[in-house]
Amino acid sequence: MRRYKFLFILIICVIVSVLFSPVVSMGASRMNAADFAIFCKKATLTEIRESLSLGSVMSDQALIVAAFNNPDPEVMKLLMNTAKDAGLDLAKSQKIGAGVLNSAIRGGRPEVVKAIIAFGVNVNASDKTFRTPLAEARYCGMNSQDPDRREIINIILAAGARR
Repeated sequence: MRRYKFLFILIICVIVSVLFSPVVSMGASRMNAADFAIFCKKATLTEIRESLSLGSVMSDQALIVAAFNNPDPEVMKLLMNTAKDAGLDLAKSQKIGAGVLNSAIRGGRPEVVKAIIAFGVNVNASDKTFRTPLAEARYCGMNSQDPDRREIINIILAAGARR
């Protein structure tokens, strides 16, 4: 009798784990805000567009993760427009806008930095840690020989950042 009870419990556990485990797929699917943020790291523009059309939840975290990890400026444009449509306007919310811009700066992505600035993010606003984009760029590029880091500083200065 004990064996059957153990076997019954084991079968129930397997069934529950199969039914409620997340489905791993290469394509886009509907996701909550946290999963969508992780998905934005390496997803292509088409995959993100498809996932958004399926109802994935947009968040500021998705913007920050994508700005740091995803090198495609078109992905950032799509995410920023989607966020604006969802009521999260980076140009109006200075802390979030600066956070997304600072994330792109930390990621060393000049084209993404240009896209975010072109969207209207204030280059003189500070993020939650009170760091401005210019301070972030200088900090990240301080000991770097990477030309992208210098280019980012020049982009921010050209956009009107105060020294």
